[in-house]
Amino acid sequence: MTHIITTSWKRFVHLFKKQPKLCFLYSLILTLCSSLVFISGGIMQATGIVEKNPQLSIIFQIAVLCVSAALTVVFSIAMIRFLARLHEKNTIQTIAQEVRSAKNCIIPGILVMITYNIIMFGGFLLLIIPGFIFAVWYSFAFFGVILENKGIRESLSYSKKLVQGQSWSLFFVIAFFTIAISVSSALLINLSTLLFSIILPKNLLIMAIVQVIVLGTLFTLIQVGFTTSLYTLFRQKK
Repeated sequence: MTHIITTSWKRFVHLFKKQPKLCFLYSLILTLCSSLVFISGGIMQATGIVEKNPQLSIIFQIAVLCVSAALTVVFSIAMIRFLARLHEKNTIQTIAQEVRSAKNCIIPGILVMITYNIIMFGGFLLLIIPGFIFAVWYSFAFFGVILENKGIRESLSYSKKLVQGQSWSLFFVIAFFTIAISVSSALLINLSTLLFSIILPKNLLIMAIVQVIVLGTLFTLIQVGFTTSLYTLFRQKK
């Protein structure tokens, strides 16, 4: 487990050093896309639009949610493909080119995520343990669709083959990484909240938005970068 974590982390750091500006830019865009509902909701609340027209606010927020979800999927695919190209030392494409090429993977990507969550949820409903097993087996299914151009069924089988013989190691890696990210984010959020309460005590909305953007960008970069590096490590071993 330790070897997998250290090797994946070194790969991520190596990728980041190649294109730090683009890595941060992808993370920033992805964070903004996934935070649209929170940001727009906070602005509407602060300006009193929610109280004046609650029905219109709900409709608007639903529309923003749909746009946010679509953009998040598109830029997640684009960022992962960008990082994979960095790892493979292929020619780097612009963000616009990556987004255009990601369009073909949107529907299959969404479908494989839905399938993954249904399988995992079904496993948890059975005896809990099967849910963890399925979560590990099919953790790379999304990568199979967007990087290897595999179908949904094929990507699930592909993911299971990649982790075969190393399921427990991957489980502990995922658990360790999830806990580390959760603890780190909680500490940084509390620290930044304390700092902002001193600097900008009356601007809670600004504080919250800055927190989401800055910390979100940092942890998005780490999460997507590490996960992609982890996938390339398992793919290389097979």
